[in-house]
Amino acid sequence: MSRIRMCGWRKEPNKLLNEFQHYIAENLDSLVEMTPELSTQIWKEKVVGGTHKGVVYGLGSRNNVRRLQSSLEGIGSSSQAEALDGVQIAPMSDQLAKLTAALAESERRRVAEQESMSKTVQQIQK
Repeated sequence: MSRIRMCGWRKEPNKLLNEFQHYIAENLDSLVEMTPELSTQIWKEKVVGGTHKGVVYGLGSRNNVRRLQSSLEGIGSSSQAEALDGVQIAPMSDQLAKLTAALAESERRRVAEQESMSKTVQQIQK
């Protein structure tokens, strides 16, 4: 577990956040779930430059880190929503349409078979 060095930001916070968001958009598959652990790991390694002797430099105070991490969790959920919209919903809609058509066809065959059996029973009873 790395420690957080209590020092000021090396870069402006907005610039760091923009770099983080850019890295996520460019390098992660949209299907990857953004967990707090993953966002912290990416933040430490790609934005602030990793650890040096177990210390993460350039993160500011612990309050700033907690506030930033809570806002980063929202990034994961919105990218997940975009992934659902773009990747999963369209194929799911197609699959739902196919399954609905298959169900209707199955129901049509069942009714036809039931009518045929009913006619056969009536002929046998005569």
